[in-house]
Amino acid sequence: MIQRSRYADGLAALSDGTLVSGRIAAWAAEHGLPTFGWEREYGRFHPGQSPWAVLAYAHPHGLAIRVDVATTPRDWEQISVVPAAADPGLPGLAAVLARLSNPRIVRYRPGHRCTVHGQTPQGPIFVKVAPGGAQVHADAERLWPIRAALPFAIAEPRGWDERTDSAWYGVVPGRPIVADVLGPDGALVVHRLATALAALAAAPVQPSRTEGPHEQLARSRRAARRAAAAVPELREPLATVLSDLECVHDRLIRKPLVPVHGAPHMRQWLDDGGRLGLIDFDRFALGEPELDLATFLAELDTESDRRLPMTDLEAAAVAGFEDNGVGLDPARLALYRAHKRLAKVTRTACSLRADGDQRAVRHLRGVEAALLGACS
Repeated sequence: MIQRSRYADGLAALSDGTLVSGRIAAWAAEHGLPTFGWEREYGRFHPGQSPWAVLAYAHPHGLAIRVDVATTPRDWEQISVVPAAADPGLPGLAAVLARLSNPRIVRYRPGHRCTVHGQTPQGPIFVKVAPGGAQVHADAERLWPIRAALPFAIAEPRGWDERTDSAWYGVVPGRPIVADVLGPDGALVVHRLATALAALAAAPVQPSRTEGPHEQLARSRRAARRAAAAVPELREPLATVLSDLECVHDRLIRKPLVPVHGAPHMRQWLDDGGRLGLIDFDRFALGEPELDLATFLAELDTESDRRLPMTDLEAAAVAGFEDNGVGLDPARLALYRAHKRLAKVTRTACSLRADGDQRAVRHLRGVEAALLGACS
């Protein structure tokens, strides 16, 4: 059995949450902020680095804070708390918040990006603060002129502010579609979403970035290195998995790349009285349609609330593509699912759960199973 013995005490302290929540409450009291109601929405640990762990907590009032743990936590002195607006990795965030009325942080990844909803004189808006986001916004501007050809609504790009590293977008109307995907009519809903993704694959637009097989393999190599650093006992099995992935990639026959969303999981979709909406085109690129479908299915794989078996949902998704003229390669689909499951291994290995190593091992078995499909 794999044991992260040298990290166990620290991870147990963070998983329990008592030490960190006490530090947050004390910090909030000092700054006149709510002392209760903070919920952790992100957490990763980085063995051998400082800070040893980085967490993000959100509050229902639309607030967010960054929590850094210097080393394996034993006392409050090793835990620092700062508001998201003071995150040194997002120096433009404070200015963005000041420009909005009723700003509310809706998603925050410390040091990397922050999504804010707020009001302007022209109406509601979403703002994404992320260094290097200019290219993402430029691709959104390429997509916007062909919106009428798409069977879903997209966010209107409202401008890129270089001074604050912020991209400004209109609001896509609709309600979340997650419950519909997981419900008894999930196959019909999944077929509809796949049909929409097939239309995107045929859209007359040329994203500036590429997310093809080569890029995906490079992404998985980086993920494997992070997982091995977090759980050293996984180094050997991860090396074997990477070798198998490389062998499958070597046998791929090149095919034309098409526009792909890059991360169209079910939480990216909205429904506005029958009209779909698709958000977060941060990974919009030229790729293979199997990437989009694998991304969608990989999230569904681990959903315990599904009313339908994965075989039914996968069949509906494949039919949605192929009924609309986008042929899929089963081996490629299995390959991309292996990549997505490997990303899950890394997220789990770097999580703040004391049993993250054991969970990572279980997810690694899923990578190996997907690879069998890619090799068949």
